[in-house]
Amino acid sequence: MAEVVKGLGIGGQTLAERELGWNRRTIRKGMQELLSGQPIVDGYERSGRKRIAAKLPNLLEDIRALVDPQTQTDPSFKSTRLYTRISGA
Repeated sequence: MAEVVKGLGIGGQTLAERELGWNRRTIRKGMQELLSGQPIVDGYERSGRKRIAAKLPNLLEDIRALVDPQTQTDPSFKSTRLYTRISGA
């Protein structure tokens, strides 16, 4: 894209955007890559919501500390699951 726009000369970005439907940001990125000779890496991995474990590393232990005293086994012993009588509030 950058080479085509460079060949069009002054106003090439606008012309390529209008006539070819190319995104001007993509064209600018290509021009920067052409001038520097280095590929520009997008920051997609840095965007978005971070995992809660990264923000609160002790969250799992804190939940267990709250829930364990309220945990009990199935009264009929038909399963190995543990049950907790606790509300979200």
